[in-house]
Amino acid sequence: MRRLVVMLGLCCLGFALLVGSGISQEKKDKVKGMLPPMWKSLNLGKDQITKIYTIQTDYRGKVQALEKQIQQLKIEERTEMVKVLTDDQKKLLQKLTVGEDSKKSEK
Repeated sequence: MRRLVVMLGLCCLGFALLVGSGISQEKKDKVKGMLPPMWKSLNLGKDQITKIYTIQTDYRGKVQALEKQIQQLKIEERTEMVKVLTDDQKKLLQKLTVGEDSKKSEK
C-alpha cells in the first residue's frame, strides 16, 4: 500500500514538472530587455522595442563571452607571474594570500 502511495506521489510530481516546463518554454519566446534611460519618451513602436531587446540579447551574449575570455587571460597572467617566483617566494605568497582570504571572510 505504501508503495502505491509513493508511486502515485511520484507520478503527480512528474506531471507537475512536465506541465511547469511546458509553461516556461512558452515564455522563452518573448525577448526581454530594458530600454536605455530616456528612450521611453521616444514613442517607440512595439516592433522597435522588440528589435532593441533582440539587439541587447545578442550583444549581452557577446559581452559575456568576452568577459569569460578576460577572466581566463587574468588567470593565465597570474600563472605566468607565479612562475617567475622562487619556491620561498611562492610559499610566502601562499601565506599572505591565505591571510587576506581570512580577513575578507571575517568582514
